[in-house]
Amino acid sequence: MDPLSTLIGASGAQPDPHRGTESLVGRCPICDHAKSLIVSLAPERASVWCVMNHGACDADAIVDRLGLPTDVILERLASGGFELAHDRPLQASRTLLGVTLLTRADLATLPEPEPLIAETLDRRSIALLAGPPGTGKSFVALDWAASVATGAPWLGRTAEPGRVLYIVGEGAHGLHARLSAWEAHHGAEIETDRFVVLPAAIQVTRPADLRELADHVEREDFDLVVFDTLARMAVGVDENSAEGMGRLVDAFETVKRATPRGTVLVVHHTGKDGETVRGSSSLEGAMDTVYRIDATFEPHALKRTKRKDGPVEDVIDFRLQEVADSCVFVPTDRRSFATIEADPEAWHAGWTAVRLTFRGDADFSKSDAVRTMIASGIARTTAYRYLTELVAHGLVRNVMRSESAPPRYKVQDHVARRLRIAIPEPFALRLPDGADGVPLPSH
Repeated sequence: MDPLSTLIGASGAQPDPHRGTESLVGRCPICDHAKSLIVSLAPERASVWCVMNHGACDADAIVDRLGLPTDVILERLASGGFELAHDRPLQASRTLLGVTLLTRADLATLPEPEPLIAETLDRRSIALLAGPPGTGKSFVALDWAASVATGAPWLGRTAEPGRVLYIVGEGAHGLHARLSAWEAHHGAEIETDRFVVLPAAIQVTRPADLRELADHVEREDFDLVVFDTLARMAVGVDENSAEGMGRLVDAFETVKRATPRGTVLVVHHTGKDGETVRGSSSLEGAMDTVYRIDATFEPHALKRTKRKDGPVEDVIDFRLQEVADSCVFVPTDRRSFATIEADPEAWHAGWTAVRLTFRGDADFSKSDAVRTMIASGIARTTAYRYLTELVAHGLVRNVMRSESAPPRYKVQDHVARRLRIAIPEPFALRLPDGADGVPLPSH
């Protein structure tokens, strides 16, 4: 029998339907957690490690317990596991307080971040979604969760299919209607065992409740665990206390470790200003990813304000659209690149004129925009049509809260960047030294 077959046979690892053919799972002989011993297969090598307890399950002890034959040579991994090798002896364990120490060379071998939803949420991370009451936080969280449960892309971004545990502190009333609306809007059906709901708040700072939750998450192998909302899961915890928030963060870390490749999403409120995350700043500081809903203007904007690995900037204007008996999350500025590129003259000239005149935080009226375009050589009727196109593409946005008030617009550079549209900048021309004249003013 070859060494790989010997190793798999000794560990009892079996193929896992949620990880494909390149990964197996088994029970760790040290901590006895099911599905915590991971066997990752590569063309010529196989890595094995326990994902529980911060690597406290020592690889040497695992090898001992598995009773592997002496002719199967293994090499210790920095991740806390071991790898089949045929030319190097097993290295001594390097641990401190039960955690494996990493050398400079070890750091280069650590796995790259894996996306759960491309460019949005990463695996093995804790994300925070915050916003004022009544601004659609739960609809955003459900939109992410349903994309993972079905494997359907989220705004064109690939979502890795997986199982979802949605913990809703206010009970399950209304969730059926929301999910039915999502299915109708996206034309996708959520399989019954892919989206599981816990219709009650679990107090994550209670050791017994947390342990029961972590054991269930580990046993059922969820890829996304959603806590909606944090306040419901932390009754009695002082949100303004760094110590209290630290206990919550530790609890979420425990749940994250229980799902080897999964993600924890925490839904929370912003403070009275509607901008900062409510409570101690230690919560936001401990998160890997933070999204915040900016409800200052209509439409609202979903903004990413923190990301541990990768670009931070991600801004999506959205609204809640009525579907059936509920609503769904709908981006307001999503247009296909094909549509935009097919008719570039429909608004590019207008965009250039408006952007050069009204940039930064400057706001302007419909008449201001039309006069600006007319001054740049665009006919009046065409200018009105261009403004309509700019609003439709999200390149300018009405910032007035009241629908009855005359619109006031602002340019949206972040939308232009996302749609890969050039952002014109003003410039000045200076005559050569010695020539008569003065610099021409900026537009």
